[in-house]
Amino acid sequence: MYLLRLWPGTILLSTFLLLANIPVCFASYEEPSKLTAEETAAKIVAGIKSINKLFDDLSIDQQSPKFIKERLEHNGYYEDLNENSIFGLNRIDFHKNIENHRIHVILTFFNQDLATNSIAVTTGFSPPNAFVSKVDDLIKKQSTLLNYRNENKIVLNAYHLSVAKGVGEMLPVTVPDNLKDTYQFLVSDLNNSVVGGDCSIGGKPTNGKISIDLLITANRIDLIENVLRGYSPGGRIHAVRALLKMQAEGFPLSKETKDVIVKIKKLSNPIESC
Repeated sequence: MYLLRLWPGTILLSTFLLLANIPVCFASYEEPSKLTAEETAAKIVAGIKSINKLFDDLSIDQQSPKFIKERLEHNGYYEDLNENSIFGLNRIDFHKNIENHRIHVILTFFNQDLATNSIAVTTGFSPPNAFVSKVDDLIKKQSTLLNYRNENKIVLNAYHLSVAKGVGEMLPVTVPDNLKDTYQFLVSDLNNSVVGGDCSIGGKPTNGKISIDLLITANRIDLIENVLRGYSPGGRIHAVRALLKMQAEGFPLSKETKDVIVKIKKLSNPIESC
């Protein structure tokens, strides 16, 4: 699976972070494009620029889920996902097909206020063929137009405070470069990582399981304990499982960690499992 992630200041090719939580049905856009690569890239760039403008033009009183949903649907976007966390975060995903690519708009709200909005571009071809690769190369040349992730720090901090009241505050940690993506995946409010072991055909582990195992292998118990208090419901469950397994193998857990585990077990947050 191929993902072009759009973040401030960079374009990242990744199969790991956000795509794991974007509902995708490729059948409707996996056919070869009838346009040239240049024409396809131009349409995608224009589509993303229009989304950028939509959010740039929003006034404060227009940043509700209802208003933004109406604007996106008016522009040809379809809702993929609408889920709520136990601590009040509402995530809504939309998509629009452009030839054999798909633009995803990922929104989070807290108390009806817009917390984050992000854009991702996916393709139905895996691995990407020569045409798709050329399109993506053309898109990347216009990266200054496409880098788009916006956060309302006030709203996002209010949500993080809500989580901290429920399961405790995350502690300051130093994360090495080789674990940054892994750690971020497990704690991010944009990811509700699937809980399970081998889920795909052929028994490939889930991204969440791979991520938590990397933290275990690195012996970063401090990071796992932060995942326990993080913003991903699935990530918290992975941390619970990992810590209880360590405890069973003789590793002593602090009283604070045990108390958080008890709290998480009592939560009724929806968890995707396989």
